[in-house]
Amino acid sequence: MPLQHFIPTIVLAIGFSACSASIDVAQYPAQPFHQAPVAQGTAKFSILGTARFETGEFTTYSGGSLWKDRQMDHAAVLVEHPRGTFLFDSGLGEHIDQQYERMPWWIPLIMSYTRGQSALSQLKSRQYDQGQIQFIIPSHLHWDHASGLPDFPDTKVWITPAELEYARQHGSPPAFLPEQYAIPADRWHIITFTNQPYENFAQSLDIFGDGAVVLVPLPGHSGGPVGMFLRSASGQRYFFIGDTTWVLEGVQIPATKQYFASRMADMDPEAIKATIVQVHRLQQKYPQLIIVPAHDHQVIKNLPQFPEFTP
Repeated sequence: MPLQHFIPTIVLAIGFSACSASIDVAQYPAQPFHQAPVAQGTAKFSILGTARFETGEFTTYSGGSLWKDRQMDHAAVLVEHPRGTFLFDSGLGEHIDQQYERMPWWIPLIMSYTRGQSALSQLKSRQYDQGQIQFIIPSHLHWDHASGLPDFPDTKVWITPAELEYARQHGSPPAFLPEQYAIPADRWHIITFTNQPYENFAQSLDIFGDGAVVLVPLPGHSGGPVGMFLRSASGQRYFFIGDTTWVLEGVQIPATKQYFASRMADMDPEAIKATIVQVHRLQQKYPQLIIVPAHDHQVIKNLPQFPEFTP
């Protein structure tokens, strides 16, 4: 076990046994499933891995091993649709080292990162015209999802009003680094969900109007996070869930992050449990649906890595 994990492991181990438990699904009312409109379009995507880090598995989900490390990713998702190209999340950006210097002294003790190439750098190295990227949708504005926003200074940023308000009112390290999203007002595009149900979500936003890419609210982790459904040309569906859970086990069991980790990272512990149960029930109904937590290397490594795209 790396030294930087040893001290927090001992500290958290004190409360580990009492606080490790799966979510009692029966306590949460089931949201009705709605017949999703037949998708008329498709999209493709590619993963832009920007950094990796290791952390004790016990922090990633309640019940994870105390003595096993877990490899995790920081990534952006490049989505191409006939009517537009965008990023979902931005990964760690060009200036992450300077940004990270603002973190409290204890954050590097529990989480450091190994830099790769930023999303912008990868696009440039492959002569991919970043001008094609019309907008960026951060799943939420925590530092590790918003770090790359300054790298695309002319690109619109789509955000829910609840997330933007929460980040502005409560934005400070270690969760937020306000300089990452201190952008001109005209760069913001406010996401307005419609009352059109999608699967077991009461609200949704069909970005291109053809069922290829659909956003849904995923409350609990931050002020107003969003998830993204995507249908590829092969017919495979994907669901990118941001930090609703950090690893897929959180959806499968279902379980929150380890108790103390969740208390530090999740804005509303009860709301995040309800959202996890909602995603858990979705997975039970559609076992072929590929659910992608934003940091789970075990899931992300099996997705197409830039410059490869889904078929």
